[in-house]
Amino acid sequence: MSDDATNIDINEVNNRLFKTASFKPNYIIIYTPPKVGSTSIVSSLRISLSKNFNIVHLHDDKMLQDMTNCPTLKIGDFIRLNNSIGKKVYVIDIYRSPVERKISEFFEKIGTYHFNNTEDNLNLYPLTKIVNRFNNIFPYISNDDYYNEKYGVTKIEVKEEEGNGGFDTNKKYMMEVKENVTYIKLRLKDSGQWGTILSPIFEKEIYVVSDYETEKKVLGDLYKKFKNEYILPHNFYCLLEYDIGLKTYYSKEERNEYLQLWKRKTTSEDIFFEPFTQSEYLFYYKLCIDNHFYTDMQREHYIDSGCICMACIVKRKSIIEKVKNGLPLDDSDKIKHYENVNNMVINIQNKVNHINQTIAKKRAIMAAKNRRKGRNGIGIQLS
Repeated sequence: MSDDATNIDINEVNNRLFKTASFKPNYIIIYTPPKVGSTSIVSSLRISLSKNFNIVHLHDDKMLQDMTNCPTLKIGDFIRLNNSIGKKVYVIDIYRSPVERKISEFFEKIGTYHFNNTEDNLNLYPLTKIVNRFNNIFPYISNDDYYNEKYGVTKIEVKEEEGNGGFDTNKKYMMEVKENVTYIKLRLKDSGQWGTILSPIFEKEIYVVSDYETEKKVLGDLYKKFKNEYILPHNFYCLLEYDIGLKTYYSKEERNEYLQLWKRKTTSEDIFFEPFTQSEYLFYYKLCIDNHFYTDMQREHYIDSGCICMACIVKRKSIIEKVKNGLPLDDSDKIKHYENVNNMVINIQNKVNHINQTIAKKRAIMAAKNRRKGRNGIGIQLS
């Protein structure tokens, strides 16, 4: 544990992150690089486990520090401190294939950093301009592996002599318990089976939802067009052949299938694209930061934000029913606390109004009957 963590009150940190920290003994930390499918698993786990688990989504130390207003707190210390006070902690990372992840990460910041323009305006850009910018920075778009590089677990070794990765492609997950913390590695390509994979681990049925898909955003059409028409420069394809992530997390057959898929979308061998040099990229990155004007703040980022008030619990149950029935989710299914509370108040008021109207009708009917009885001389007491 770092020296900076010794004076941190972890209970206070937890209370800043979770309103329900004090009575939930279990913590799930989705600690992944950006654009690997982590938002979907966060919402899936919140929908399925919010009753008993505090769930937080983190990409780096800065993100945790901003969320907790604790400028010295690191994610590793956050994990260990919670473990030291008896919390059951799970940490999850996800692997995504390299080209798709690079494209998704590029589009995530395409307006706010790469072109410093609105998404509406970017839809008017020629595709060649978008492709050229992407190719210029292709080698520098991250392919970090948090499980192997940051978790401190036993490294997954590539078995080069067998031609297979070190990831268990039969179980479709890796898991190691170290110092009472459970570390899990998944693959985005198996997301359709995450429910089957995770339900036994958490001993509760996990309902998997798709969340925050780029194709559903303002830039959705441009993103789809880019994916459909992008041709990988041959020298970038050569990088894929040596990609350590593919060798680690894919079997020999899966890796060959992936390489063949991109080989069909690769330029001829005589076409070479020269990306930015390292110094050129550093200048480009600094310029993007200096010119940054349009905000990239993401509000209501998740389908499920994790609130467990009665109004949000009711909404969560309706989402689970839709998932069980195989129905797609849309923006109307997002769990928005204030909107859910307002809807619950309206529903209660409508029920009260309905009850009052029913009582008023019954009273009116009884009054009419009594008037008829009076006219007929029935029920009138004589003195």
